[in-house]
Amino acid sequence: MHMTIVRAFLAWFTALVAVAGGAAAAKSVPESVHIDVWMRNESGHVITPWDNATDPYSPRRTCGACHNYPTVVSGDHFQRGAAPEGKPAPLNRFPKEGVLGSIRPEPYGGRHAYDWIALNAHHHPGGGPMEQLAIGGQGSSRPMSYVDAEVVAANPRNPHFASRLTPNGHSHFRASGALEADCLMCHKNTYHLEARNRQILYRNYRWAPVAGAGLGDVQGKVFDPGPSGGQWNFTHYPTVAYRWKDPVFTSDGKLSGRVIRGRVADAACLMCHRDDMAARTGAFCVPGFDVHARGGVRCADCHAPSPGARGGRLAHMIGRDTGGPGRPPGGQAVCVSCHMGGVPIGADPRVRARAKDPSAMHLSVFAGATFHLRLIACTACHITRLPAMGAHLLDVSTGKARWFSSDLDRLLPSWVDASMPSSRKWSPWIDRVNLGKGYGERYVPVSLTTAQWFAAQGPGGALEPLDGGVVARAAKSVVGLGTVEVVTVGGGKTRIRTVAEDKDIAAMIRALGAPGGIRPVFISDSVYELEGGRLAARALPFPNTVVRPVWHGVSPVGVGRTYGASGCTDCHSPRSVFFTAWRIRSVGKFIKVDGFEHKPPNSFPQMTLWGFDEVPSHE
Repeated sequence: MHMTIVRAFLAWFTALVAVAGGAAAAKSVPESVHIDVWMRNESGHVITPWDNATDPYSPRRTCGACHNYPTVVSGDHFQRGAAPEGKPAPLNRFPKEGVLGSIRPEPYGGRHAYDWIALNAHHHPGGGPMEQLAIGGQGSSRPMSYVDAEVVAANPRNPHFASRLTPNGHSHFRASGALEADCLMCHKNTYHLEARNRQILYRNYRWAPVAGAGLGDVQGKVFDPGPSGGQWNFTHYPTVAYRWKDPVFTSDGKLSGRVIRGRVADAACLMCHRDDMAARTGAFCVPGFDVHARGGVRCADCHAPSPGARGGRLAHMIGRDTGGPGRPPGGQAVCVSCHMGGVPIGADPRVRARAKDPSAMHLSVFAGATFHLRLIACTACHITRLPAMGAHLLDVSTGKARWFSSDLDRLLPSWVDASMPSSRKWSPWIDRVNLGKGYGERYVPVSLTTAQWFAAQGPGGALEPLDGGVVARAAKSVVGLGTVEVVTVGGGKTRIRTVAEDKDIAAMIRALGAPGGIRPVFISDSVYELEGGRLAARALPFPNTVVRPVWHGVSPVGVGRTYGASGCTDCHSPRSVFFTAWRIRSVGKFIKVDGFEHKPPNSFPQMTLWGFDEVPSHE
C-alpha cells in the first residue's frame, strides 16, 4: 500500500510540474491554434453525430488528410520493434525479462504478429510494425495494413497471420483492426494512457486511439480476459459512443483545434518514459531531481533534430537519443551545444542563451589535468546521485524473473517497482563507452543489469534463452535446489530458490535436457554445460551485463554534488565509487555464496576493467 501511494504521488507531482512548465512556455511563446478537424473512419468517411457516429476514428485518415502520415511514421518511435528483413532479432542473446520494457523485435521468440502486438503495444505509439508489414518479394515489396494483408494472404500457414492465443490459431486483424500511429498521444492536451492500453488488452486495436484521447466510450470487446483463457468475439464488433457535448468537439461535430497542440509537452513524454527511465537508469527527469528540468528545459528542447536533419519536414520530430554529452553531430543537442558556444544543434535558442559557459572555471580547477575534459564525459561528474531504485540484478535461473534493486540489492516485486523512489540516493557506475565519430571513447555514468538464465544451444553454437515456463517446470522437478534468504525493498525477509552452486547447475541442466531435443546451458559468469556427464565452463560469447548510459538527473554545481567540486579526492580516493564501485560477475554466487557481500571473485571493482589494480594517485 505504501509503495502504491508513493507511486501515485510521484506520478501526480511529475505531471503537475510538467504541465506547469509547459503552460509557462506556452505563455511566453504563444502557439497558434490548430484548425478544427473532421474525424474520419478507416474508410476515410467523415464521422459526425449523424453519420458513421459509432465508428472509431482513424488517425491515419484523420490526421493524414493534411499531414504526411507515411513520413511521420518513419520516425524512430513508430518504427521501434521492426526487425530488419533477413536479420536475426538483436536481443536473442538476453532473456526477454531483461529487456526492461523495450519493444522486443518482431517476431520475438517465434511470436506471430497478432500475438506480438498484444504483448508489446502498451510500449508503442502505433504505426510501423504495429500497423503493417511488407508484402511481395525482395526489392518489390510494398507496405500493407495487417487488415488488408490478412484478406490477401488467407493461407493459414502464413506465419504472419497465425496465433497461439486465438481459438482457431489464426490472426483476427479484421476484427481487431491494426494499431495506427496515435497522433493525439503527444499532440493532445490530456491523454489517458491506461484507457488506451485497456483497449489493447481487449484486442480492440482500432478503438484504442478513441479511448486514449477521451473522445468517447468504447462498447464491446474482441477479447474479454477472464478465467479459462477469456472469451473471444469475432462477430459483433465494438462501437463508440462519442461525447459530442464535450468541449473537445465543436457544435457541428468537429474535433476542436484547441485541444490539439503542436508543441509536445513534457507530460506527454513522461507519460511513457518516466517509469521506464527510472527503472532502467535510476533517474527522474523532473525539476526536483534534474537541474535542466528545474531550469525550464523541455524534453523536446534536446530531443529534436535540428532543421534539415533527416529532411526539412522532419525538423521538429522527436529524436529518441540526444546523444548525451557527446555523440556525433547528427541532429540532436549535446552539452557543448548550449554550454560552450558549440554548433547550435537541436536545443531552443532561448535555452542556449541561458546556458553558462564553464570553460574558464574548468580550466582553472583542472589546471595541469585538462586531459580529464577529453577523457571524461560531462555527465560522469555531473550525474553523481540517482533517486530511483533502479533494476540491477536479474535472476531467471528458476523460471521466475527476480529483480534486485540498484540502490541496495534488495528484492523487488517486479522490475516496474524499480521506478520507485529510493530510500537513499546512489551513485551510478562508470564505464568507458564509445560515443562515436568525433568523440571516441569517454568515461560516462551508467546503470547495469547483470543476469543469469538458461538457454538452448543451437546449430553453430547460437544461444536462445529458454522460456520461463520450461525452466520453472524443470526447477520444480529438481530435489534439493538451493534456497537463500533475501531482504525485500520493504525491509522484510523472504526465502527464494536460485541456481548458484555447481550441483544446482548440473541438476538443472539434466532436468532441462531430459525431454530431449535441446542442449541446455547455463549463462552466468561463464557458459556452463555438461560434457561427458560432468559440468564444464567456457568463456561467455557475449557479456551477461547490459550497460546503459545515464543522461538525465544532472546535479547542480556545488560541493558534494559533482565530482571534483571538493577537490581531486572526490575521485582519487579508496573511498570514492568512481574507481571502486563493485560490479557483479555471477548473480547466483553473489546472492547465495557471498550473501550480498562485495568481494572477489564474484564481485570486482570497476577500475579493473580500465587496467587499474588500485586507485591512481592524483599527484
